[in-house]
Amino acid sequence: MKIHIHTPSFFPSLVGMTYATHVHATMLRELGADVTVIAPASDDGAIAEAIDYRVRRFEVSGSGLPWSPLRGDVDGIMALTAADRPDIVIAEGWFTPGSVLLPRFRPHARHLVLASHGSADLSIERPSPAHVARSLAYRWEEATRTRSIIRQLSGAIILSAWEDRDRFCDVTWLRKAGTPTYVCPNVSTYTPTQGHALRADRVDLIQIGEMKPHKAPERAVQALAALPTRFHLNLVFPRETEHLAHVLSLAEGLGIRDRLHLVVGKKRSELEPIVAGSDVLLITSPSKDVQPIVAVDSLAKGLPFVSTDVGCMREFGGGIVTRADAMAEAVARICRDADTYAEFSRDACRYRDQSLTPDIARRSMLAMLSDMANQS
Repeated sequence: MKIHIHTPSFFPSLVGMTYATHVHATMLRELGADVTVIAPASDDGAIAEAIDYRVRRFEVSGSGLPWSPLRGDVDGIMALTAADRPDIVIAEGWFTPGSVLLPRFRPHARHLVLASHGSADLSIERPSPAHVARSLAYRWEEATRTRSIIRQLSGAIILSAWEDRDRFCDVTWLRKAGTPTYVCPNVSTYTPTQGHALRADRVDLIQIGEMKPHKAPERAVQALAALPTRFHLNLVFPRETEHLAHVLSLAEGLGIRDRLHLVVGKKRSELEPIVAGSDVLLITSPSKDVQPIVAVDSLAKGLPFVSTDVGCMREFGGGIVTRADAMAEAVARICRDADTYAEFSRDACRYRDQSLTPDIARRSMLAMLSDMANQS
């Protein structure tokens, strides 16, 4: 079976959608499919993981939204699709070049599939007028284009069956439309461990993400300042940005710069020992994440987490979802004593083993291929 996967993010970009695309392509290839990933062009074509599928790159961008029209080598993508005539075309994400082009792929492909990474980002603390305007545009697009796309789908890949928030309302739409859904969670490449022990003399918190305001690393710094001196914080980010100066200035002002440790420019595989050596994951994003890959990786090592209420984190076991200004209290609760910490760690491992395993994703992919082969 020939499959095209269209993604707006791919290596060397190390974001969640890159890894989700890689998991989808790898598993489909393992199941015998002939897989081609269609990705944006990159000045640095380095691949951070071993791959066993083709990658074709095109200069294309845009989400089809009013402020982000589709542009670039659309003709090249359409020519490739017409020549290959794939059995299945998968578009990663709703507001992406692939999703915009899905209806145009219909004459050349037997089945159209949307790999959902959550619906539009509609929830944020203290939204600006610009954010409100964008949210209204998202809602309009979801009420029109998104519903139209759903009617053309043979199936949808979803990260989670979680429906209890705006970010996952598309799961409800898919089910109301009778669209088959296949739960394929993010999975970790790290070697899983059965539990994590709390040290008596030192606790290392870890926050992983871009050094940008939308990841809110300063929240982790503020939480650290409210905790005893045995607590330290590893701030892990891919590259330095202007926002780093603000974060460091905040740490200096709070008198905790010596407890703040920067880890810059590491690949995901290189972070495994750093994650394993930490004790509690902090997810500080105000709105952006859906099923954070950093949470999946930390659960692989049995780490409890403290998170703001983003994506499907309330579905996860092994941590506390709380307000940004209450993160320190949540950390203190988890680390109150060795037994309490051990229970959170066991919950993290239980949830991981029940909900975030490669076998779950593989079974879903196999079911999708089987269903679509039967439909053909």
